Amino acid sequence: MAEHEQLKAALKTVRYPRGIVGCSEVLRRGGVIGNPDGYCAIAGQSFFPGGRGYKGQTLPLGGVMYLGHYFDKINGYIQSVRRGYEENLTWRKIRAGVFDCILEDHIFFTNYFMGVSESETNIGELERTGGFSNYEEDCWNFFCLQVILQRPRVIVALGRNVIRPLGKSNRLNFPDWLIKAKDSYGALRMQSRDLSIRFDGIETTAKIVAAYHPSYGRDDAKLSEIKKDAEFVASLLIAS
Repeated sequence: MAEHEQLKAALKTVRYPRGIVGCSEVLRRGGVIGNPDGYCAIAGQSFFPGGRGYKGQTLPLGGVMYLGHYFDKINGYIQSVRRGYEENLTWRKIRAGVFDCILEDHIFFTNYFMGVSESETNIGELERTGGFSNYEEDCWNFFCLQVILQRPRVIVALGRNVIRPLGKSNRLNFPDWLIKAKDSYGALRMQSRDLSIRFDGIETTAKIVAAYHPSYGRDDAKLSEIKKDAEFVASLLIAS
């Protein structure tokens, strides 16, 4: 089964809690026509699962996985589908601060938490509601599947809302990643850690780093920090 067929099948098993819905359900609610099953419905540049998450026809094997928090809120997702690509501060920072360091077709842009939020905002942590622990377990397993399929050399955890759940003892077990919700995580950057992911009888290894989320700030100084993270990731690619 091709990589995306496996991802598509696995997405159907995610148990979404109250307040988070799958992409296909969002499109049905919004009356969006043109992608019957709602899978990777954004045709152009976007994060998975809203779109394919990469440039080209196949997953960028052995490249970089940029791991965001979750896709978007409902209105933002529908707008992106209708527009044909994502357009926001995150992507403007990626284009300005990442693509000069790492080729776009070497990156898989995806998320740790699957689905779309029913919240009015896409800033901050996802609200914990009934069924969230099952959902988080499903998202962890889905993350492991993504890693097994792409076999990235470097995984980039974007922001504290990705760093914190990955750091837990039943996940990657990085105690210093268990920061509080509003704590700075700048000291965790520019460090690579070795990890081994085993899923469905297959094991792969990668390096993982903590990085600022590309939506971090709007001024030139903060864009410079985004670029520093990308330069560090690029140096790991060269060294590995």
